[in-house]
Amino acid sequence: MFVTLLSAMSAMAAPSHDIVQEDLFTLDSAGEMSVSRDGRYTALVRHRWHNDTGEAERELWLVDNRRRTSQPLTFGIGDVAQPGWSEDGLWIYFTSHDDQSEQRQVFRVHREHGTVQRLTSVEEGVKQVAYGESLWITTTHTSPVDDDWAHLRARHATPMYGAHEQSRASLLRVDLSTLRWEEVYSTDHHLMDFAPAPNERKVAMLVAPDADLVTHEGWSEVAILDVTDGSLVTLDDDQWREQAPSPYGWLLGLSWASDSRALSFRIDFDGHPGDTYVAELSGSEPAVWEVPLPDGMTAVGGAMEWVPGKRELCQLATHHARTRVVCTNGLRGASVGPHRAFPEGDVVVRRFAFSEDGRDVIASVGTPDRFTDVYRMPARGHLGPVQLTDLNPHTRDWKLPSLQLVQWTAPDGTQVEGLLELPYGYTEEQGPLPMIVHLHGGPTAHTRFARSFRAYGQTLFAARGYAVFSPNYRGSTGYGDTFITDLVGHENDVEVKDILAGVDAMVERGIANPDKLAVMGWSNGGYLTNALITTTDRFKAASSGAGVSEMTMQWALEDTPGHVINFMEGLPWDKPEDYIHSSPLHHAHKVSTPTLFHVGEFDERVPAAHARAFHRALSIYLGQQTELLVYPGMGHGLRKKEHLLAKMDWDHNWFDHWLELDQGDASPETVATREGE
Repeated sequence: MFVTLLSAMSAMAAPSHDIVQEDLFTLDSAGEMSVSRDGRYTALVRHRWHNDTGEAERELWLVDNRRRTSQPLTFGIGDVAQPGWSEDGLWIYFTSHDDQSEQRQVFRVHREHGTVQRLTSVEEGVKQVAYGESLWITTTHTSPVDDDWAHLRARHATPMYGAHEQSRASLLRVDLSTLRWEEVYSTDHHLMDFAPAPNERKVAMLVAPDADLVTHEGWSEVAILDVTDGSLVTLDDDQWREQAPSPYGWLLGLSWASDSRALSFRIDFDGHPGDTYVAELSGSEPAVWEVPLPDGMTAVGGAMEWVPGKRELCQLATHHARTRVVCTNGLRGASVGPHRAFPEGDVVVRRFAFSEDGRDVIASVGTPDRFTDVYRMPARGHLGPVQLTDLNPHTRDWKLPSLQLVQWTAPDGTQVEGLLELPYGYTEEQGPLPMIVHLHGGPTAHTRFARSFRAYGQTLFAARGYAVFSPNYRGSTGYGDTFITDLVGHENDVEVKDILAGVDAMVERGIANPDKLAVMGWSNGGYLTNALITTTDRFKAASSGAGVSEMTMQWALEDTPGHVINFMEGLPWDKPEDYIHSSPLHHAHKVSTPTLFHVGEFDERVPAAHARAFHRALSIYLGQQTELLVYPGMGHGLRKKEHLLAKMDWDHNWFDHWLELDQGDASPETVATREGE
C-alpha cells in the first residue's frame, strides 16, 4: 500500500477541473536521480515546461528522504543531467551548460548553501560522466577523414558528405582534490558508455566502430580497461551475437558489483527478448553467463544496480503492463539464485537507486490513479512505499479519466491485453462512446498501466469524452518471450488481427460505438495506423505520427536498420515479397479513411519521406482526404510546446469532424448526462 502526501481533506475533495490542452504544460516529471551515501538525500532532475522558451527544461532538486521535503538547487542553469554525490555528501555534481561554454561541462552545487561551481572546461564538451573517489569523463574530438579524397572535400566544402569525419574519444580521470586530470584511455572508436569499478582499478566500456547508430546494433563490444597497466580485454561476444536470435542487438546498462569483480550489462533486440549478462572478472579469463528473469517478465532497458555489498543484481522488468524492481540473488561463478520483485500492486517503476547500506530504494513510481512521483521503499520487507515528492499537487482537482486493464482473445486463440481509459464519472450504463484506438511504439515495448498525459493520445481524449483503447498487441513486452517473437516475420498481419479483435471486444462490451471509431499512434503506432487503414474501412478518421509506410525505404534511410532486418528476417533482396506485404504504401489504394500525417523534419528513426510518400499517394493519386504536418527542426519526437499544441488541436478537430461529433458529443458534460438516452 502506498503512503502518500495527500491530506484527508484534499483526498476527499471532489475534482472540479475539466482537463484542457494547456494542462499538459503544467506537469512536472521525475528524471534521473542519485542517492547520497548516507541515504538521507536524493538529487533529483526535475523536468518542467519553461513558459518563455516553450520547451521542457531539466532542473536539479534536493529531496530530503527523512522529512519528505524538496527544494530547487539550480537557478538559471537549464538542461541539468547526470547527477552524482561527493564522498562527503556535501556536493552534488551534474552536467549542464552556462554562459561561458556552449559545450556541456561538469558543475557542482553545495547541498546546504547552494553555491554552484564549474569544474571542467573541456573544449569539445563532456559526453558522459561517472563519480567516485575521482571524477571520470569522456570527450570526443572530431576531425576530417584523411584519405585520397580529403583534398576534394576541402576544396568543395558546401556539399554534405557521407562518412567524411573521424572521431577520437578520450577517457579522462580528474582528481577532485586538485582538479588535475589525466588521460586514461584514447581510441579512434566511439565510446557509447562507460563505468569505472568501485575500486577504480578497472573501467568497463561499450565501444562501437563509430558514432553512427547503425554500427551500434551488431558491431558494438564490451571492453574492460585495466587502469593500472593500460591493458584492454574485449569480452567474447558469441553469446549475444552468434548464438542470439539476431546479431543486431544494442548493448547497454553497465553496472559493477561492490567488490569490483563482477560486471553486468544487457543486450536488447527489436523483435526478440533481450538478455542480461554477468561477467565474472576474478579469474585469469572473464567468465560470462546469462541471468534469466522469471517467466513472463521482460527487462526494461538498461536500468540495473547491484545491491550494495551483495552479489544480488536488480533491474526493472515489466509484467502485464506493470513494472517492478526484480532482484536475482546468488550471482557467483555462473550460479543464479532466487528472484524477488517489489513493490507489489499496480505500479510502474521508472527509475530506482539504492542507499549505500542497501536498505532503502529510492524510486520514481506511477500508478493508474496518480502521476509519477518519487518514493522511498525498503529493499526487503513488506512495508509499502512512502511518497517523498508531490510534483503535481494541482492535479488533485482534475477530473482524471479512469484506467483499467482489459483482455480479449485473438483469432488464433492467444490472450491479448490492453488498457482502457474512460471519461471521468462514466459508467457503462450510459451507453457506447466514440472510441480512439491508441497504439504504442516499439513494437518491442508496451503501454504502461499508469497515469500518463501525453500529446500522443493519453488522458486528454478521454477527458474530452472519448473512450481510449490501447492494445498491447503481439510483439509487446511483458507477456512472455513467445508473445514478442510471434510478430517476427508477421508484421502487418498478426498484430493487426490482435488490434481489430480488441476493437470488436470493446464494441461487444458496449464501450465503443462501432460507427464512431478512430485510430492513432506514433512511431510503430504510426506504422500500425497506416497498416490498419489499408486493412479495414471501419475507422472514420486516423492520425499517423512518424509512421513507416514502406519497408525497403525504412531499411535504406533509418538510423537503426537492424530493426527492419530482424522483423523481415532478411535484407530487401532476400525477402522482397515480405517487404512489400508489410509496407502499407503498397496497399494505399485500399484506403478510404481520412488521415492526418505528422512527422518531424529531421526524423532519423522514421524519416519524413514516409509521411510525404503516403500523403502524396492518398491526396494526389487516390483523391482521399488527408493533411500533412511536418514540424520544422524536430526529430523523432516533438519537443516544443507550439508543435505539441498544433498536433493536439489538429487531432481533436480532425476526429470530431470525421466522426461527425457535435461540439458537445465528446465533452465531459455530454458524457455525464447520457444516462437514459
